[in-house]
Amino acid sequence: MKLTQFWQQLLLRLALIGAVLAVCVMWGGLVAPVSAESTASAPAVSLSPTSLSFGNQQVNTTSAPRAVILTNTGNAPLTISSIVLGGHQSGDFAQLNNCPISSPTLAAGKQCFIVVTFTPSATGSRKASVTITDNAPHSPHSVALSGSGTTASAPVVSLSPTSLSFGNQQVNTTSALQTVTLTNTGDADLTIQGIKLNGHLSGDFHQQSNCPSTLAAGASCTISVTFTPSATGSRIAVLTITDNASGSPQPVALSGTGVVGMPPTGSDPNAQPPAEYTQQVFLGWLALIVAAVAGAGISTALISDRLRRSRPR
Repeated sequence: MKLTQFWQQLLLRLALIGAVLAVCVMWGGLVAPVSAESTASAPAVSLSPTSLSFGNQQVNTTSAPRAVILTNTGNAPLTISSIVLGGHQSGDFAQLNNCPISSPTLAAGKQCFIVVTFTPSATGSRKASVTITDNAPHSPHSVALSGSGTTASAPVVSLSPTSLSFGNQQVNTTSALQTVTLTNTGDADLTIQGIKLNGHLSGDFHQQSNCPSTLAAGASCTISVTFTPSATGSRIAVLTITDNASGSPQPVALSGTGVVGMPPTGSDPNAQPPAEYTQQVFLGWLALIVAAVAGAGISTALISDRLRRSRPR
């Protein structure tokens, strides 16, 4: 009798353990554990550069654009409430950006561009700032702007557009060509010293141009750019033009995303589940089988014990 009770208790415990394991394993595949780090997540803003100097610019002419890269270096989405110009001479500056305002947010690790131009309305020093208000610590964040208005003749660089976005592009394939038009809108010759790509991902982009070393006032030339991502994910770089105009070097922001194959138009009926999911399901079923076997053993032991007791002595 004692031996039978021992086996009954052992099998019951195995059944309970198996059931608990099954629930834990199955549930673990659906609910991710909440770590202490995730509860303390927050966005963080990094600005590069933190100031822009446009140098001398002829009065009532517009400088070449200068760019600021805003990066969310935190581990939570960044909500940007506003990006505005401030200061009593802010009317001499203008800004455009591709940053998400209010919604959607800027994901952790992602970047956006703020492009600023300078059009002095009078001679002398002109100052202002770009202010970014957001939900990151130390908000609002600012970029100092400065430049000087002059009446002297000078070349002026105008770029159209000031940024190129290539969207999704399959890894190791080359995108369609996009172009930037460079125009000398000043009243003196523009001396172009170099056109090159910058940034640690600049190898994913290629440029060529028909720009001469000297571009006369009012003349234009074209810079062509293609995108060949070497890996998946966001890829950014900057095309820079170095010359004798104010604000040199002038930047053109480049961006694109590398993808594996083209996005499907519908669900793939032949798609396989991730290996982690398959292993999770296997362990869950194994635990259920253990519980079932243990439960069957308990039932058998109980039936045998009752039959033994019902026999006449």
